[in-house]
Amino acid sequence: MLSLQPEKYDKGRKTMILITGGAFQGKLEAAKALFLEKGNGKDPLILEGAQIVSKQMQNADIIHQFHLWIRSLLKEEKDPYKMAEELLKANPHVILILDQMGCGIVPMDAFDRKYRETVGRIGCMLAKQAQEVYLLNCGIVRRLK
Repeated sequence: MLSLQPEKYDKGRKTMILITGGAFQGKLEAAKALFLEKGNGKDPLILEGAQIVSKQMQNADIIHQFHLWIRSLLKEEKDPYKMAEELLKANPHVILILDQMGCGIVPMDAFDRKYRETVGRIGCMLAKQAQEVYLLNCGIVRRLK
């Protein structure tokens, strides 16, 4: 089991958790372990960002590849900032997994640049509002907040 030292689950307060890091660094495994360490007593409901219907997000325990959900909203010309805020109101206890995208090559395509910037800015917004924030690199978990 990971030694993440999570705070215990409390239905009365906002406990959204953000897990971020590069691609294929072990974020989903860390999210599952964190969910179980919080003593939820059940297997987590995990949704994949690329295939999410917004209504499903209200019941999710973990949303994996949240950045792909942001991409789909941008393609549909919806406001991902507003939608992320609505998600947090509807499901304040969710664990969000977001790939870091700002450390690589700046895309040439205008849409991809907008997507990259939007993911970064929403990541900052989520980190500010999160009860806990974790960074993963090479499978090593580091608690930032």
